[in-house]
Amino acid sequence: MASSQATVSARDFDSPLALLSYLLEQDDVPISELLLWPVIEQYLDLMNDLEKMDMELASQFLLMAATLLQIKSQAWLPKSLPDGEWDASEPLRNLELQLLAYRRCKLLAGELKTAHDIYGFSRFGMPLSAAELGIEEAVIADQLDRTKFDRACGALEVRNRSRFHDLRVNVRYLLQRERISVKAKMKEILGGLAHKTRLFFTDLFPSDRSAPERIAGFLALLELMHLNRISVRQDGLFAPILMSAKRRRDDVAL
Repeated sequence: MASSQATVSARDFDSPLALLSYLLEQDDVPISELLLWPVIEQYLDLMNDLEKMDMELASQFLLMAATLLQIKSQAWLPKSLPDGEWDASEPLRNLELQLLAYRRCKLLAGELKTAHDIYGFSRFGMPLSAAELGIEEAVIADQLDRTKFDRACGALEVRNRSRFHDLRVNVRYLLQRERISVKAKMKEILGGLAHKTRLFFTDLFPSDRSAPERIAGFLALLELMHLNRISVRQDGLFAPILMSAKRRRDDVAL
């Protein structure tokens, strides 16, 4: 496999990691199999241009050359070392971690550059007002009729008051319902028939009397029929009820 190192100059890169990463990507080989001597020679050749180069950058190239020499020399040593000797794989692992960090930063820098190329000329600011956007605001006059509004509120108040009125009056009415005696209504029927031979039920208990009274009167009518004190005639369902008294010598006083 032909190496790309013969056509690459260290002066074309801004850091030793950039050059090393480029060579590894081009040759697709691990660091341990990379031909280091051309790279190291270029690193050392840069030392002759110290007056023209940045001292800090030159020191970085020199440090990288020393690290690569150390890794290569340790690779030639026997794998089995006595206890306490320095681990030769540690510089290699550190260099691999540096390369990973460099490539990650390079990738992020490329994404940032792409975003800058897209959004670099975008203008961000506070939202513009309607006037700045050329929008004319229309002022709508208040069309509320206060008289109708107050009248509607009053009607609503009355309706709610009717819905939620105090029920205590009705409760008291239900609790204080009049107690009506059936026996008293029996006497009332017989008393009416004492003055007239025949009477309609509605003559004694018209519709304007309370429902309990009319019910008690009807029960009294049934009881008098059972005692054979009166006779009743009704020609049809819901027809008027005609009552008449029966005269008997053995009438039992009520």
